[in-house]
Order: sequence, then C-alpha cells, then structure tokens
Amino acid sequence: GGSTPRTSSRIPRGKLGESIKNLLRSNPEKAFKPREIAEALDIKGTAVSLWLNKSGQEDPELKRIPTGPEGKRFVYTVN
Repeated sequence: GGSTPRTSSRIPRGKLGESIKNLLRSNPEKAFKPREIAEALDIKGTAVSLWLNKSGQEDPELKRIPTGPEGKRFVYTVN
C-alpha cells in the first residue's frame, strides 16, 4: 500500500498569532471559533486554543465574544 505522508504546515510559535490575526483581518465580518481558525490555518485546534488563551487575551487587536449557554466558549474577531 502507498501511504501519502501527511503534510502539516508547521507555523513557528512566534508566527502563530500573526497568522491568526491575518486570518481574522481578512474576514472582518466573521467571528471565528478556535476550531475554524485551526482548520483555516491547517493546524491543530489545541495550538490555536492555547495561543488564544495565553496571548489572545492580552492582544488589543483581538475581540473575544462569549458564546454558548454559559458564555464559556468564545468566538474571535478583530477589533
């Protein structure tokens, strides 16, 4: 059997925030779930969530919008 190697676009840690913000900036009318950001950038959702939880909260360019029944989940857009 021929196995195709999985190519995952490795985004360096320092560049992840920039990639996320570029994605949000290019779709200013849309609020993204972390999973949607991950799919668009072709990276793991955990990497996106970790960055958003750690660096995203202090980032003035990012806007966190509570969603879901208890407001425990967030969607993200640009300020």
